[in-house]
Amino acid sequence: NYSILPDLNVGDGEIQIMVASSDIDTVKYWYGMYQNDQLAKGNEVKDMNYVNMEDYTQTGNMTEEEYINTASPELQKANEKYENRKYGEIENSVIKQENRIRSTEDVAYEQYHNNPGFTEITINKETLVEKSSFAQNEKIKESGLFASRIPTTYGKDEQTLILPNEQVFLTDDGKTYIAFLEKDKSPLVMLANGMPVSVTERKNGEKLFRDYYDKVEREFYKKEQLSHTANKVQESAKSMA
Repeated sequence: NYSILPDLNVGDGEIQIMVASSDIDTVKYWYGMYQNDQLAKGNEVKDMNYVNMEDYTQTGNMTEEEYINTASPELQKANEKYENRKYGEIENSVIKQENRIRSTEDVAYEQYHNNPGFTEITINKETLVEKSSFAQNEKIKESGLFASRIPTTYGKDEQTLILPNEQVFLTDDGKTYIAFLEKDKSPLVMLANGMPVSVTERKNGEKLFRDYYDKVEREFYKKEQLSHTANKVQESAKSMA
């Protein structure tokens, strides 16, 4: 079982395949067989490299020259007037805009919310993001991904849920994230050692919600209801004063 990951450095002639750590020896064996077969035909095949998820995200790093060379001739010419600006200023501005987490006021939130193929989860920023082993990883953020600790997983048993930023929204004055999981698909989950959970062992969105987020979800909405009730009481008291 394997998953082909997006190529973060297009043109380098390499592909990235994610496999469970328990399957590495098997993959190594079959790759060696393929390598020997190609050598017998006169074709040289590079050795296979093993990297964790953090190292994988770093493959997307590009130098300024590499970045500019990927642009069209028109854009390369337009870039000349910015040559004296600090390196990375323009690129970082674009990346920051594209990778930003939108609020629940964004129209995309309603589109996910009304889509029956997705299930909605709440993620507490303080406990599940700020105290996550991987959520503050800049390489993950720069890749347009959102990482958060899965509730009730800690220490050596900690698991991290990885989602595209476009499936995550901010609410509760920035204290809570609302994320959407595809019910019948299994999102990327990382173990405490930085290796991905095996595809065969990974849970789909619906099961993840039931096993880890359902109780948290109910407690969040209970808190919302109490807050709403308190606000109504205050408003009634003001109107009577």
